[in-house]
Amino acid sequence: MTAVPLTNLVRMRDATLTLGTDNYEAAVVSGAITPSFSSVDLIDGSSVDDVTWVLDINHVQDSDAGGLTRYLFDQAGQLVPFTLTLSTGADPISGTVRVRPFAAGGARGVAQSSGSLPIVGTPTWAVVGP
Repeated sequence: MTAVPLTNLVRMRDATLTLGTDNYEAAVVSGAITPSFSSVDLIDGSSVDDVTWVLDINHVQDSDAGGLTRYLFDQAGQLVPFTLTLSTGADPISGTVRVRPFAAGGARGVAQSSGSLPIVGTPTWAVVGP
């Protein structure tokens, strides 16, 4: 068995997230792509496995017209490209999401919203390094 060393530790404090052509890293508290698995048993005894993906985002709300909260509200239903880079120097993960609005408002203090944007198809983990 080969010991595999850590070579590019993920430090989400350096993460970036773009939706469309805009970078929302200043508002994003956390971001992740998350798979869901399902299996359908067929009458002949075989099964079909399926995986679907979502882009999970937790962000600090910003009601400005250029903020992420308003972007999600204004672009609801649209298909837009996304890129999530987990840390400085990491290869980006990209794909297309269907925009959904997240909650606006909340408890006293700095308001945050969390939600999931469905990814169309399978995201791609690009290799941009050597």
